Amino acid sequence: MKILNKLFLIVMILLSVNLITPGNSYSQLENQSIQNLNYGKEYFFFDPLIFYPIDADGKGRLDVYIEIPLENLQFKFISSENKYNSNIDYSIKVTDDQNRAVVNEKFNSVISYKKDDKTKNKWNSEYIIKTFTLAPGNYKVEVTLEDKNTSKSLSKSSDIKVLETEPEGINVSDVMLVSNYEDGADGKKSITPLVTKNVGGNKQFYIFYEINNLTGKDENKIFDFKITKIDNEKKNLIASGTFDYLLKPGKNQKIEKFNAEQFLTGDYNLEITDRTNSNVIADKDFMFRWTDMPVTIKDLDEAIQQCIYIADATEFEKLRLAKTRVEKEKEFIAFWKSKDPTPNTAKNEVMIDYYNRIKISNERYSTHFAGWKTDMGMVYILFGDPNNIERSPFGDNTKPYEVWDYYDINRRFIFVDNTGFGDYRLTEPIWDVNRRSY
Repeated sequence: MKILNKLFLIVMILLSVNLITPGNSYSQLENQSIQNLNYGKEYFFFDPLIFYPIDADGKGRLDVYIEIPLENLQFKFISSENKYNSNIDYSIKVTDDQNRAVVNEKFNSVISYKKDDKTKNKWNSEYIIKTFTLAPGNYKVEVTLEDKNTSKSLSKSSDIKVLETEPEGINVSDVMLVSNYEDGADGKKSITPLVTKNVGGNKQFYIFYEINNLTGKDENKIFDFKITKIDNEKKNLIASGTFDYLLKPGKNQKIEKFNAEQFLTGDYNLEITDRTNSNVIADKDFMFRWTDMPVTIKDLDEAIQQCIYIADATEFEKLRLAKTRVEKEKEFIAFWKSKDPTPNTAKNEVMIDYYNRIKISNERYSTHFAGWKTDMGMVYILFGDPNNIERSPFGDNTKPYEVWDYYDINRRFIFVDNTGFGDYRLTEPIWDVNRRSY
């Protein structure tokens, strides 16, 4: 077992080829919309992949990749050690097509970080890799994870197939999704597996797979690929292209790059076929989701209107003038990417915080208007919680009012309830938002 306590899991792989960017063609996406943008928070993710070591006597190597977002775990503070601990149990079970267990292993892991690192670790994940050897056949892989601090547990399963390899032919591994890779000075490439299978939030993504050439001679191969979007069991072609390879005898490791910005929210399938015989040699399901899209966003038009406090006039007009659902989603995604303080990570912290403030505004300040549309909601969204609030209820000669002070930006906002129904209005409009928190 290999456990890495850092943001990205780095797998060092010796690659003998340069990055190949396929010549892709993209068809127009029609009638797409953002629906249920949060898609539910995942307790953990896992991706089982089969590779075929040349010296494994026809057996396959199962690599089980597990990603556990730290924000989903319960951490307990250990005062004597000045750190937070999360205690997890997890198990990996592999059963064959006769429902016989061929692997059934249990593990425990304690994840720790110092008290001062709590905020920095909010967006991190714990990564685990486990490797097993399997004979050809059909299997089910089941991963169960339990948070010992909360007794919360969840199981996920996936079907896999270990192929019969051709002893003197061409054999292809499963496809690994990769969020990033870098060249090393020692000739190695470091790649970051995309265990979530979610390419949203990335400008580009990669696929990695191995091709074993056991023919004993160089082989020229052309593989065709296509990416289809799955809508209600219908497949719409989104992208297509070719990979042209000269395969040397032995193991050939390939990595291909794709432009993630060509996709909209939805589920996709990548299929690779051998042009020689049209056989499907590899495929991979993946998705495009906005990571941690706030659950409050259920209507794209409203989400665009809510950008009014953070977008400048030109940006907001561009969002507002988008006509079709496709145009609106593209402009909405592009706008929030421009505000992302950490564009090389999957999470957009500004977007998450902004829509969380809108949610809180609706909970706190709604009257006959949604809370985010009220003056108090606007000020809260722009500046966050005030350092001090002075409240005055009805008096003999005064109307209810509140005074909000922000000491760090030297601002004061006064709200008066002129109607007596809780509709607090600013006594003076906000002419500038230069010192807002965004």
